[in-house]
Amino acid sequence: MADRRKNRSWVVRAIISFVAILALLTFFSNTIMNATIPKVMAQNATKGNLSFTNSATGVIEADTKTEVKSINGREIDQVLVRNYVSVEEGDVLLTLKPAEDLAELDKARADLADLEAAAQAAALTPSDDDFSVQQDAIRSAQDTLNAANEALNAANNRDSLIATAQGNIDYYSSIIPGLEATADAEAAVVADYNDQITAAETELNNINLQIANLENMGVTLPSETAAPSETSSEGTEETAPTTAALTTQQQNLVDLNARKAELEAQIADLNTMRDAAQGRLDEASASLGAAQASLASAQADLQAAQALPSVADAQADVNAAQSSLNRANTALSNAQATAAATAVTTARTNESREEQIAAAEEKIAKLEESLTCTEIVAPCSGLVYGLVVSDGNVMTENQVILTIIPDDSTYSVKFNFKTSVAQNLSEGMELTVNDAYIDQCRITNIYPDESDPREKRVVKCALSSLEDIFPGTQITVTADRSNANYDHVIPASAVIHDNSGDYVYIIIESSSPLGDKYVVKRIDVTVEETDGALCAISSKDGKDDTLNQGMIVTRSEKPLHNGDRVRLEDYSNPGSGS
Repeated sequence: MADRRKNRSWVVRAIISFVAILALLTFFSNTIMNATIPKVMAQNATKGNLSFTNSATGVIEADTKTEVKSINGREIDQVLVRNYVSVEEGDVLLTLKPAEDLAELDKARADLADLEAAAQAAALTPSDDDFSVQQDAIRSAQDTLNAANEALNAANNRDSLIATAQGNIDYYSSIIPGLEATADAEAAVVADYNDQITAAETELNNINLQIANLENMGVTLPSETAAPSETSSEGTEETAPTTAALTTQQQNLVDLNARKAELEAQIADLNTMRDAAQGRLDEASASLGAAQASLASAQADLQAAQALPSVADAQADVNAAQSSLNRANTALSNAQATAAATAVTTARTNESREEQIAAAEEKIAKLEESLTCTEIVAPCSGLVYGLVVSDGNVMTENQVILTIIPDDSTYSVKFNFKTSVAQNLSEGMELTVNDAYIDQCRITNIYPDESDPREKRVVKCALSSLEDIFPGTQITVTADRSNANYDHVIPASAVIHDNSGDYVYIIIESSSPLGDKYVVKRIDVTVEETDGALCAISSKDGKDDTLNQGMIVTRSEKPLHNGDRVRLEDYSNPGSGS
């Protein structure tokens, strides 16, 4: 009895020790986990009002301008103007380096033509330097040697090639029956659906004939039947609703129409299921065809490997091919040596002629760089803008080297506004300009932006100022201030942007015996408006209720990812947390 009590006491102490150790491990595991979970701040989205400025920036453009184009190939000697200076019509804009006499250019071209004619005549003279026969023999011998080497390599690897081909044959032979069974099964399913569709369509056609016969007999649906008219006390006729029971033919017509609707729905469902089965059949047939093609290829590889010659025979073919190539190379060397002696005199003559042609081409190239023009003048009076050349530049074809804006030119600028803002604007209105030297910015046209015609509008404005207006400079305008009420207003810091767009993290809370658990969920949003500190958002998928599932993360100590576990923290109180 004493031993039994002693054993029981030992078991109780062991259980108590196990429970204590388990509790201790649970405490430390939670503590370590909490130390690794990122801390975040969060708050619920609230309804609120945002006030913001509708402004935009644009680049000033001249409405009237004259482009001054280049002279192709001419080198600029000196540019005499700069951007934003006024010129008069006829003023010299830039000078060009002088060109040589055109008569010299014409003579040089004639001399070159004579030299090229002589060279062409010499080229037509037969020579002994045609080695095409010998070269063809070398190429043929080289091809034969390459093929012999490939056959030798294949013969050395014959066993490996056979093993690989046989392995592929075994594999595809093992999977093809299963693929054939799958294809046959799907074909049977498709055929069964087709039979059901045919039967339903046949029944539907019969019902349509019965309905047509009843309608031809004058049978109508109950809703089309009216009760006989009665005469009221005032002498007028009134129509009373019928209460008579349906006739047998009317009941038959009602039943037929109900069956017709049932069959039409059944046929639509069968067609959908048949199409799905056909897709699976096509996929199975494609897999089967690919496996069969691979099997045929492996069988061909096996036959080719088994037909390879022995290593000794293949080596003999290589030796013979190498001897043929050596003989072909020797024949070419002999032919070239024979032709070399004959070509010495001809080469000297041709060399002299080629030197003369090269000198003539060089002279012509230099002469063509210059023409008779020595300067480019202003075609009209105005302001120089967009100058893109400088001293020493060689101009290219159709290059716009600068633009002249007439003194009487007007100026305009284009701004991009949201469609919701542009709806409050109209032609003739004036926008507030942030740049003091612009006196007036008046709207002349409003039209959709090609890049986003639904959401954006281009607002074109005419500018006026007592001071000079310079094209190419930017100005900013304010259309108005707006304010609106929104259902979901959050701090701007809560909105994150990546390549997919804007999004926020919602905290999903769950409870367990070990405590509360917080996990973040990514919600893609659209930023409807912002005032810099706050912004109004809506769910991109239109389901704004998802924004009310929990608090929205406004700050995190480290980057978050969808599904991350977090713990709430009040950064304003370092000692708080959960």
